[in-house]
Amino acid sequence: MKTLVLKASAKEELGEEYKVHLVPCFSSHIESANNLFRARFGGNDVGGLLHWIGQREQLVDYDMVSAADDVVKKRVESFSLTSLAALLRCPISPATP
Repeated sequence: MKTLVLKASAKEELGEEYKVHLVPCFSSHIESANNLFRARFGGNDVGGLLHWIGQREQLVDYDMVSAADDVVKKRVESFSLTSLAALLRCPISPATP
């Protein structure tokens, strides 16, 4: 599996935080990106991954504003963000000599 890592925040405090997007690049994501691209430009060309990511960002913005909505709550819970955060914060094991 490929994962795109993109810088996400222009508001981070200097030296205190660094926010990133981790975008798993599943075949379904590539297909969605290509479908969006084709819907916008026609033809059979492929592309549009950054546009697709932008669409996902709009959904996240909506989720932040509508956090009390039950559908939004279920969608956000399905991301298992607490488990992901635990994985990302795990200490790096020292290199063996």
